[in-house]
Amino acid sequence: MVKINLLPWREELRQQKQRDFLTAIGLAAALVLSIMAAVHMHIEGLKTHQTARNQLLQSEIDVVDKKIIEIKEIEEKKNKLLVKIELTPWLSAPQLSVIKGQQELSAQNGKESGSGQLSDFTLMATQGRSDTKADAGDQP
Repeated sequence: MVKINLLPWREELRQQKQRDFLTAIGLAAALVLSIMAAVHMHIEGLKTHQTARNQLLQSEIDVVDKKIIEIKEIEEKKNKLLVKIELTPWLSAPQLSVIKGQQELSAQNGKESGSGQLSDFTLMATQGRSDTKADAGDQP
């Protein structure tokens, strides 16, 4: 009978299976790395998009903050004007009573000394001052 040596054939088959296995592992590793790279790029794109949205929101928040500051300043001016408006009658009332008192005194002391003309001048000057104060209260 003829003896055939099958060992080299078996050895070649084992080496072929080992090469196929290493090739499959290499392809699987490359596939996993490419999937990981794609996921990483997608996540970085999401981060970039979110950063842009955050910057847009921050700029809008800054605009709204400036408007809020302007509104507060306007409200302060309004409150100051309201206080002036409320104080104007209160401040003008004593002036009118002083003027009326001066007129009465001048009428009692004697009209021949010319003090009546002085009190009329005082009346006009005081009324002019109260008018300008009222006008100034209307201006911001």
